[in-house]
Amino acid sequence: MARLYEEKKVVLESMTREALFREARQLLEEGGWKGMTMEKLANLAGVAKGTVYNYFKDKNEVIYFVMDRTLEPVLTYIRQIDINAENPEEIFTRVLKMICEGLYEDRFLIPAIVRAINEDENQTPADHEKKSISLWEIRRFMQTVLQKGTNKGQFKKMDPQTAEAVVHACIMGTLRELFVGNLDLDSEEFTKAIADFIYFGLKGRQSTGS
Repeated sequence: MARLYEEKKVVLESMTREALFREARQLLEEGGWKGMTMEKLANLAGVAKGTVYNYFKDKNEVIYFVMDRTLEPVLTYIRQIDINAENPEEIFTRVLKMICEGLYEDRFLIPAIVRAINEDENQTPADHEKKSISLWEIRRFMQTVLQKGTNKGQFKKMDPQTAEAVVHACIMGTLRELFVGNLDLDSEEFTKAIADFIYFGLKGRQSTGS
C-alpha cells in the first residue's frame, strides 16, 4: 500500500510540474516577465498558490525551470553524440540547425526568458550558470566542437569561447529582431540566414546548405 501511495504521489507531482510548465510558458508568451506572477500561475494551473511555492521559491526559479525544460530536446540530442568519433563541422551544423529551429518555434517565449534573466540584478554570471544547467551544458558543448573543428583546420583559428559567444549573440540578436517585427522570416529562412552568416565568419565562405 505504501509503495502504491508513493507511485501515485510521483505521478501527481509530475502532472503538477507539467501543468506549471505549460501555464508558465503561456503567461510568459502573452505577458512577458512582468505579466507573470505566482498567483496567476497557480490559477491557470488549477492549484493553490502554496503548491507553486512547494516547487519554486520565486519567479526566477520558474523562469529557469521553463528554460531548462524548453532546451531538453537539444540537451538530450547532444548527450548522444560521440564528439571524439564524429566530424566536428558536421556536428556543429546539425546542432546549430536544431537550436535555430527550436528557438524559432519558441520565438515568443525566449525573449521573455532572456529579459527576465537580464533584469535579475541580484544574480551573478556564476549564479545564472548554476541555475541554467541545460543552457550552459549546450554552450560548452558547442565550444568544444568549435575547438575540435579549429584543431582539424575546419574553422579559422580563434578562441572557442569567444567564437561561441559570437554565435550565441548572432542567434539571439536575430531572434529578437524577429520577435519585435523587424524581420519577416519563416523557420527555414531564419535558420539559413543564421547558418550562412555564422559559416561566413567561421570558414570565410558561405555555407553550402542550411
